[in-house]
Amino acid sequence: MNTKLIEKIKRSAIKRRLGDFICNFIAVVLGIAITFVGSDMIQEHNKKKEVAQALQLVKSELLINRETIEEMMKMEIFNKEGACYLLQYKDKMNEASSDSLNYYGYFPFQSQDFLPVTDAMEMLRASSVMQNIKNKELAVEIIQAYAVIKSAHLFMKDSPKQKRQG
Repeated sequence: MNTKLIEKIKRSAIKRRLGDFICNFIAVVLGIAITFVGSDMIQEHNKKKEVAQALQLVKSELLINRETIEEMMKMEIFNKEGACYLLQYKDKMNEASSDSLNYYGYFPFQSQDFLPVTDAMEMLRASSVMQNIKNKELAVEIIQAYAVIKSAHLFMKDSPKQKRQG
């Protein structure tokens, strides 16, 4: 009876080949593991790509706002110089240079409206991209930069009122 059982086991082992089963099992397990690891790597790569694109948009937006603020600052300096020049000659306009009067005469106390561009920052806030920025100091600096832009906007918005009162 023992020999019959041993014979049956030998035949089934030969037919099914236990080694093939083990190899196939290992291949399936490795395939699943590689799929999970690969999926995680792809997701991480996509997050990094999304963060990089969002930061590029923010950089472009900050540069646009910076240029606008610098232009507004130049205009304010020009207005100040013009106002000082006109006040210097307010009682004696005939002594003032006609070129300077033409240069400054039409501009003092004029102001432009400054409307900051904040679309990229709003997108960052609305999405989860801000949380995916690994450099937290950079994230804080971006928030601070937009706070400065908002302050400049409020200043330029109130500036005409202050000029009229002053």
